[in-house]
Amino acid sequence: MEATTREANEEVETLIGEFASRVLEGKSAADLFGVDEDFVFDVVDRAYNLYLNKSYEKAEVLLRGATALDETQSYPFLLLGDVLLQRGYFADAAEVLSKAEALESESAEVAAKLGEAQVQAGQEEAAMVTLRRAMELLDDDSVHRPRTEALLNMASDRTAAQVDAKGDQS
Repeated sequence: MEATTREANEEVETLIGEFASRVLEGKSAADLFGVDEDFVFDVVDRAYNLYLNKSYEKAEVLLRGATALDETQSYPFLLLGDVLLQRGYFADAAEVLSKAEALESESAEVAAKLGEAQVQAGQEEAAMVTLRRAMELLDDDSVHRPRTEALLNMASDRTAAQVDAKGDQS
């Protein structure tokens, strides 16, 4: 009995060591727990369909699960951020979209959406930096360009108004 317990403990230690190594290698939770990559893509696809049907709360639930399982893909974070924007959770949207940006820093769409969330969350200075970068990344004929430019102007106007208000108080 003692030998069996020792062998079981050694096996558990080996499994924990292998699991820890995979964590240190940056494996996603989906990989760690053996969830098929296609499953995560299917969840995101279902969430997108819910998003299209304006079932934002249900889409959020699926996307939170998908991003918990796989933190290596930017699109689920982008979609979750957009869902949170639609639901009025602007600061949360900015936080989630920052994760998308960290994964895909050269994406004009991610930068534009992050800038939008930052404007809506009252983070004008950060929004101006993000939206300027988005404008640099966006193609001239991009459908995102007019809205991004309008948001940049809005953030700039708000920042100027805050500076004026501080000056009036002095």
